[in-house]
Amino acid sequence: MDCDPLSAINDAFLNKLIPREIYEIILKRFSILLDGIKRIEKTSMIKFPPYYIEPSLIVSSSLVEVDQYGLLFARTIPDINEKGDLSIFIQITAPLVVYGLKSSIHTILAHEFLHYVSLVNRFIKMNIHSDNVKSTFYEEKYDDFERLFDANKLFKNDNNLLTCLKNKFQDGFKDVHLEEQVVKNWIKRGLMIKKIRLEDNNVSIPVSSILNFQVEPSLKNRLRYILET
Repeated sequence: MDCDPLSAINDAFLNKLIPREIYEIILKRFSILLDGIKRIEKTSMIKFPPYYIEPSLIVSSSLVEVDQYGLLFARTIPDINEKGDLSIFIQITAPLVVYGLKSSIHTILAHEFLHYVSLVNRFIKMNIHSDNVKSTFYEEKYDDFERLFDANKLFKNDNNLLTCLKNKFQDGFKDVHLEEQVVKNWIKRGLMIKKIRLEDNNVSIPVSSILNFQVEPSLKNRLRYILET
C-alpha cells in the first residue's frame, strides 16, 4: 500500500483543523521521522512499512478503569480494503512529531516496527490466533510486549536504540516530558483528539486475507536469516 505520510496533515491544515504553527512544526520536524526510519532500515536491513502522520492525538480509555486513560503516540494497524486485500501500516500521531524528543520518536518508531515484523512473521508461518480482548491497561501493556518481535535480533547492530527501547518501554511507554507537553499544549488547547476504547482497539482479519497476503521474497529471506542466527 502506497500512501503519502503527510496527506492527512495537509488535509487537516487546509480544512483549518490544525493551526498553522502546528502544521509548520510538523513539516520542519518531519526529517526526524525520516532519520529514524533510515536508522531502523539500516540496522534491520528491512524496509519500513507504509506510514502516515495522524493529525489527532489518540486517547484510549477502558470500561473497567473509568478514571484512567492512555495516550497512544503510534499504532501498527492491519488494514483490509474492499477487495479483502490485507496491508499493514504505521500510524504516527502529530503530537509525537511536534513535542517528542528525537530519542523518543526513534524509539516509538522502532517499537512499532517490532510489531510490524512480528505480524509479518506470524502471517508467513500461518501462526494465527485470536488475540484476547483487553479490558484493563495492565492487560494491554502485558499483551503489547507479548506481540513484539525480538528487538535484540532485529536491532543488534544499534546498541543505543536497544537501550532506549529497554529504558522507555519498561512498563509501557513512559516519557513524562512528552506527556506533560501534550496535555498542556494539545489537550488543554482543544486540538484534535480521537477517543478509542481498549476493547475496540482490535482488528478482525479474515483468514482468506492472510492467505493472500503478499510478502516480498527478500523480506522472507531476511527474517529467516535473523531467526536462524
